[in-house]
Amino acid sequence: MLSLDEATAGTTPIFVKVDVEGYEPQVIAGANAVLRNPSLQVIQLEFVDTAVRERLSRFGFRRTAYNPFNRQLSVLEAHEPVKSANTIFVRDFDLCRARIEAAPRRNVFNEQI
Repeated sequence: MLSLDEATAGTTPIFVKVDVEGYEPQVIAGANAVLRNPSLQVIQLEFVDTAVRERLSRFGFRRTAYNPFNRQLSVLEAHEPVKSANTIFVRDFDLCRARIEAAPRRNVFNEQI
């Protein structure tokens, strides 16, 4: 098994999705180099506990919510629940919001989003 740092060695990801059936804390624990890399802007996780949330916060990530139908990215406060199976952590909120606004619209379920 490889750590996230080993799996991404020599690369500069801007987005990482972690879906490892509850092992997210272990993956994040093995991600020092990738989390320190300023190119990484977004981490999407399925399972998030307090330790993961605190660790990502120390690296400058904020927990957010994204509504694709109105293209709205918003910061979640600690007490706010996530209304999705995934939690999105963003480092540079303004950069990510600008990229969302500039992205081309797509047809999803006969609706332009």
